[in-house]
Amino acid sequence: MIVQCDNCGKSINRRPSYNRKHNFCCRRCYHEWRRGRAKPRPGKITVQCDNCDKSINRKPSRNRKHNFCCSKCYQEWQRGRAKPRPGKITMQCEACGGGFETHESKVKIGWGRFCSRGCQSIWQSSTDWRYIRQSSKVLVTCEVCNCQFKVKVGVAVNRRFCSIACTVVWRQTLSGKDNANFKNALKTFVCPACNIEFMAYASSRRGERAFCSSECYYAQGITGENHYMWRGGVSFLPYPSVFNERLKKAIRERDDYKCAICGEWGNHVHHIDADKQNCVSTNLVTLCGKCHPKTQHNRYYWEGRLSNVVHARSYQLY
Repeated sequence: MIVQCDNCGKSINRRPSYNRKHNFCCRRCYHEWRRGRAKPRPGKITVQCDNCDKSINRKPSRNRKHNFCCSKCYQEWQRGRAKPRPGKITMQCEACGGGFETHESKVKIGWGRFCSRGCQSIWQSSTDWRYIRQSSKVLVTCEVCNCQFKVKVGVAVNRRFCSIACTVVWRQTLSGKDNANFKNALKTFVCPACNIEFMAYASSRRGERAFCSSECYYAQGITGENHYMWRGGVSFLPYPSVFNERLKKAIRERDDYKCAICGEWGNHVHHIDADKQNCVSTNLVTLCGKCHPKTQHNRYYWEGRLSNVVHARSYQLY
């Protein structure tokens, strides 16, 4: 097919598959056509230097709030804007008594007391300076060994012990009755094995501490009906046929494999009310391997907490 060049109007023989919206006979015509379509660039503008008032030709894109013809004008303009530095004042040297000039800012922070390093060294080696240095520390008595030691005035209020060893000894005296928060007292109990009376704390009457000694505890046996956590052997009862892998997988997918306690990944399916026969979806929840053992103790607390989680998320299988 015959088409015309969009730049010079020349006729071109071209295949139909090569026909375009704009056709050109050569690359030169294409570039001339592109240059003719290009938008005109904006011209330069004239600005004045903020320091020497010299006229500058500058592109509009480089126009700034403050314009300068060279770096020298910019530095001079910056120096003119700088705040004046405080002047020097005359001070008297504390060692030789002579006068010297120093900046006022140094005097405000405690400097500017000596005219030279030599005078400072002479003042530090004097007896007056040694007395001032020693008087900055005070004597404190240790509360454990009653020995006296020197500490700085600023930390004398909080220093109660002379060493770490005395601190450890003091901490060991805080257990039992010596502790200010101690509320329990020793009571008399009867050993269930040997029927001997012994003194113990009521809060420690669990497991092995329920007996007078470990021999009596192991003599009675710690499994079966003799165990203090025996619940009638419900752990040996089999799970119902409904509690199968299909139901467990549905519970895990419902909870998105997330533990209901910590939110981490979990694949354990737990009965909230600890009843194996109750396999309703609202009684099942997903837990991780670390949080599942926590639910074996303080069951009433975990039953209420996990039930609230299930009802809050509106869990229900149909």
